Amino acid sequence: MKLSARRAGIHLGITLTAALLVFGACSTGKKSDSHITATDQVPSSDEPWPVRMQALSATLSELLPLVVSRSKFNNAENFEKIEKETRKLRSLAHSLKMGDTPNEDPSMRIMGGLFEEDIERALDALNAGSREYARQILKNTTSYCIQCHTQTGTGPEFPRLDFSLNTDDLTYHEQAEFFAATRQFDRALEAYSKFLDDPNLAKYDPFEWEQTARAALSIFVRVKNDPDAAGKWINRIRSHAALPDSIKSEIQHWRKSVQEWRRERKPDLLDSPEKALARAEELIKIAQKRQEYPMDHTQDVYYFRASRILHEFLERYGPRHELGAKALYLSGIAAEATRDMNFWTLHETYYEYCIRMKPHSDLAQKCFERLNDSITLGYSGSGGVRIPPEVRKRLETFRELAAPIKTDKK
Repeated sequence: MKLSARRAGIHLGITLTAALLVFGACSTGKKSDSHITATDQVPSSDEPWPVRMQALSATLSELLPLVVSRSKFNNAENFEKIEKETRKLRSLAHSLKMGDTPNEDPSMRIMGGLFEEDIERALDALNAGSREYARQILKNTTSYCIQCHTQTGTGPEFPRLDFSLNTDDLTYHEQAEFFAATRQFDRALEAYSKFLDDPNLAKYDPFEWEQTARAALSIFVRVKNDPDAAGKWINRIRSHAALPDSIKSEIQHWRKSVQEWRRERKPDLLDSPEKALARAEELIKIAQKRQEYPMDHTQDVYYFRASRILHEFLERYGPRHELGAKALYLSGIAAEATRDMNFWTLHETYYEYCIRMKPHSDLAQKCFERLNDSITLGYSGSGGVRIPPEVRKRLETFRELAAPIKTDKK
C-alpha cells in the first residue's frame, strides 16, 4: 500500500519542548498491545514530564545510532536490541500522549498519538521482516524530538546523549544526517563537504549529489541565517570539477538569491507578528513568481528563509495566535516546495492543523485544497489514484471541518 507523504514518515519532527507541536492528527486507530512486554520498563504517564523526557533521551541514545546505519540496523546481532528499544519508544509515546505536559497546548498529546501510531507501524514492519521500511519509519520518528531545531538556530545541542556510535563506521552522508539530527551542525557541514568532494558521486549519482548540496545549503540559511557563509558554500560547490549539469542552473539561481539577500535592508527577524508574517509571505511570493514548475528548486533559498521566519513565529507566538492559522498555511507552502528533502517535509500536517485552527473558514478551505491535492498526488500512479479507505476517511473528516457552515434558509 502506498502511503501519503506524511504517513510515509517523510515529514519534519516537531519538538516536544516547543509551544508549536503541529501534529493535528485525528484520532489514531486502535492499537494492539501485543508488542509490549514486561521487559519494557518505562515511566508511566503519571511520572513527571522531565522523568519521561530523560527516559526518551536514554532510548534515543540506544536506538538512533543503530537506525542511522543501514549495516548496523541489518546486522542480526542487533535485532533483539532494536526491537526492545522500539518497544520502549512505543510505550514512551503512549505516556506522552496520556500524561501531563509542561504547558496547556493539547497538541502535545496529539503528537504523542501520532508518534505511537508510527512506532507501532515500525514494529509491525520489523515483525514482517520489512527491515528497511521499518528503518525509514524509525529514522524519522526517533528524530521527532530534535530535527525541528534544524529549521532555526534556536534550541539546545545534545552533547549529553550517550550515542554509542563510532561515526567512522558510517558513510559521510550518514554521518552528516546523524550530526544534523543531533544539532552538531558544523560537524554535519564537514561531513556534507567530504561527501560532495567525491568526484564519482557527482558523476554517477548527480541526484544524490544535488540533494546533499541542498541539505547543506539549508543549514546555512535556516540555521546559521548567514548569507555570507551561504554564498561561500555556493561558490565552493560551483567550482566542483565534476559538477553535474543538472544542478548548474540551480546553483546560479541560488547564488543570485544570496546576492539579493546580502543587499537587503529588511531584517528577517522582525519585531512584530504582523511584520514577520508579511515578510515570510513576501519571500514565498517571490519564489513562486520565479519558479517555472512546482518542484523547481532554483528558489530554495527564498523558501528556506521563509520557513525559518515562520518556524520562529510559531515557536514564539504559537499556532493559536490570531495569525497562527495563516502561519501554518504559509509554512505548508514553504515545506511543500522542498518536500523531496525528507528531512523537513511537513506540509500535509501544517495544512491539517491550519484547518483545525480556523475551521469552516476561507483559509481552512485553502488548506484543505492543498491537502487534498497532496494526498491525491501521493497515491497516484500508473494504475490511477488509489487512496486507501482509512486515508480517504481521514481526508473526508478534514473536508467537513474546512467546509463552510450550512445555514438553513426559511
